[in-house]
Amino acid sequence: MSIRDRFAVETRHAFATPVTGNVVAHTVPREEWMAAFKTLQAVAFPSESGVDYGRVFSAETLQDHAALDAALGASPLEHYVLLRDGAQTVGCFWGAQQQYARYYMVFSIIAPERQGQGIYTAFLKRLLTVLDAVGFKEVTSRHHPDNNAVLVPKLKLGFTISGFEVAPNYGLLIHLRRPVTEALRTLYAWRVDGSRHGRELRAAGIVNEQVGEGDDAYELTCEHDMAAPPDVLFRAWTTDHFDKWFAAPGTVLMRAEVGAPYFFEARFEDQRHPHYGRFLKLEPDRLVQMTWLTEAGTQGAETILTIELIPNGAGTRLRLTHAGFRDAAARTAHAEAWSVALAEHLDVAFGAEEA
Repeated sequence: MSIRDRFAVETRHAFATPVTGNVVAHTVPREEWMAAFKTLQAVAFPSESGVDYGRVFSAETLQDHAALDAALGASPLEHYVLLRDGAQTVGCFWGAQQQYARYYMVFSIIAPERQGQGIYTAFLKRLLTVLDAVGFKEVTSRHHPDNNAVLVPKLKLGFTISGFEVAPNYGLLIHLRRPVTEALRTLYAWRVDGSRHGRELRAAGIVNEQVGEGDDAYELTCEHDMAAPPDVLFRAWTTDHFDKWFAAPGTVLMRAEVGAPYFFEARFEDQRHPHYGRFLKLEPDRLVQMTWLTEAGTQGAETILTIELIPNGAGTRLRLTHAGFRDAAARTAHAEAWSVALAEHLDVAFGAEEA
């Protein structure tokens, strides 16, 4: 059986029954999908402005683009899916094969009135079984930072943030990636973190004995007694109060929900430093755990930041643990930076406010 036939058979098998409740996934021709997509897009993203590339590129350049796409060869494997509950279209999805055994989830939309009902999570689980059965290596996608209806289910199912992009037609986008096999997921986790899985991968022969030795040691812990109570400090770490002590004003995109991504910029010596990650654990007024990723500071590693808020009289003892640095130099630099940030920025900003 050819790979194209396997793709079709596995797709039919995965979507032969409703994905959840009465919602059924239908594969449809591109033209039918496009009509439904435009209707859903207008409702789900009413403020999104389109870009007319006919005014960006000349007609000759657009023809060159089409010729370059055609030069890739045979048409890729694709899914054009409409999610229907009876006669009502409640969602749509387009995904396509890319080079190097990757699958790109191009568009995913769930009608606003049907979000939060588990439809997208149920569909995504079925889709991943198809991609695993056919042999894809990894799944990628791009999303608006505030599209939590899609971002949160993906992060809960093992997708990780792999980068950010400013696209000319959509603005700021979050890149997600999910390796399909467990071994590849472990390898990615080690590459972006550096503090986990090194011994396991060396024992399995996936990386050589010299790679990652000592990678479990690069973490730091520091404590500071704060004047502000735990509830105030919890908000300082989980809301747009972040720009009162750390982030550049107006740059914070943050929602206190496990699995939800966040983004902000810090500015130092006239340089912009994007920070991004996702919340892993939230215990109101007690604990915040989040991934923490920057280009210069963590060198692209997805480190783990844990904030413990311990009542201490009228104030708080804050214990910060930061793990997953690639090397001792990064750990030392962050230990110095966090000591200054806690004592001279966080405590000053909120201690004075509560005094």
